[in-house]
Amino acid sequence: MLTAATCLAALFIVLSPPTCVGQLTRLTFDSSRDWDPSWSPDGQFLAFTSDITGVNHLYTIPVTGGTPTQLTFGAYPDMHPCWSADGQLIAFCSERSGNQDIWTVPAGGGDPSRVTTNPNRDESLGWSHGGDMITFDSNRAFGNWDVWIIPKLGGTAERRTTHQADDVGPCGSPDGGRIAFTSNRGGNYDLWVMPSEGGEATQLTFASNMCVGPAWSADSRMLGYNSDPDGNWDLWMMPSTGGEPTRLTDDPAHDLYIDWAPDGQRIAFSSDREGNDELYIMDITLLTGLAEQQVSWGRIKALYQ
Repeated sequence: MLTAATCLAALFIVLSPPTCVGQLTRLTFDSSRDWDPSWSPDGQFLAFTSDITGVNHLYTIPVTGGTPTQLTFGAYPDMHPCWSADGQLIAFCSERSGNQDIWTVPAGGGDPSRVTTNPNRDESLGWSHGGDMITFDSNRAFGNWDVWIIPKLGGTAERRTTHQADDVGPCGSPDGGRIAFTSNRGGNYDLWVMPSEGGEATQLTFASNMCVGPAWSADSRMLGYNSDPDGNWDLWMMPSTGGEPTRLTDDPAHDLYIDWAPDGQRIAFSSDREGNDELYIMDITLLTGLAEQQVSWGRIKALYQ
């Protein structure tokens, strides 16, 4: 049975800074820019981008901390890693072909394989269809950015959005049924979601500021994202079917590139709160539970009646 103390504690968690939600753990400690983490499906590692060698390349690091392992090499930048559901591949964007394309590399290291070969730019990727396809944005059709999908081993790409606005940053849901993306088709950059096979898109956020970078929880029930209502980027989450957003961080620094742990209880992100971009992990167990139940002040007051 819920007591008054329980209700007040719940309200305190909703309204207080994220340090009241759980422990914040810093993973990287160097002078380079470490950013854009992607959680391995077994929850043991993060893949991320770093310019520690002077060029952006991909690395992995245990979530308990330790020495990063470099995965990609060369003179051209590699970025935006995204771990496949089976843990075998990491997809990423690279200019190593002389053009921005989608590539994959074995998660344990090895030779990268090129997935897209179009002369236009292919960027901002995610996995889709349960891990069989890679979704990405591209300006290959009429110059504006749309959502596309392609088999993970390459082949024919299929266009998923045809709106004259820009549709970018797609990310497929783990259950394979939907693709979340950012679009300015409503006049502002907001989050939208659509069926993986194409069809009508549904707007999820209705903010006056930008809402970008959607990331699915492992159960496909929640979406994390970045927003800047105060002029700096913070982390937010909301139900993937729509509803009230919940703020996860409220720091004067920039917190970006959210990704969910497979257990749904932690998020990884990058932040410059210590001066330069580093990787952090935050426990959001209590706040996630409250958000999924859509706890509000009105419901808390009702418990006293």
